[in-house]
Amino acid sequence: MLSLLSSVSYAFENEPEGFRGITWGTDIKDLKDMEFVKVDPKTGIKLYQKKKDNLTIGDAKLDAIYYGFYNDKFYLVIAQTMFFTDFEELKKACFENFGKGEQPRLYYDEYFWDGEKVKISLVYDRSAINGMLMIVSKEFEKYLKNNNKDKEQKIKKKPQGF
Repeated sequence: MLSLLSSVSYAFENEPEGFRGITWGTDIKDLKDMEFVKVDPKTGIKLYQKKKDNLTIGDAKLDAIYYGFYNDKFYLVIAQTMFFTDFEELKKACFENFGKGEQPRLYYDEYFWDGEKVKISLVYDRSAINGMLMIVSKEFEKYLKNNNKDKEQKIKKKPQGF
């Protein structure tokens, strides 16, 4: 899931502090009207959907919006489209809000924004016939790096030979 985010560095305008009134780092316990959907087995991120969520961004009709929490803190959002026309509308809304973004491969519908607080990816997968907007707080990356350092230190402290 997070592999869609590029390491391309590209500052952009209107960098979000969160999504739809939920600030990055908000605890799931502080939010009402959220329904648990599933846990991503690769990352441990818990995905939720907001009851009665507005499934549009700009003129794009969305299939779903998932709010991602790790250790009960809000770190990412995923908005999905099912049709190319809706992806094009989503792209238009993103360009209007964040600027054009970086398109590393000219003939692919992949766009990336890398700001101080978030990374954003907007990708259309022609084989799966769907589009996805993903916004990830960089605090999540910091948290994962620190967590991995802690795990590495614990591994080093274990006795050898087993």
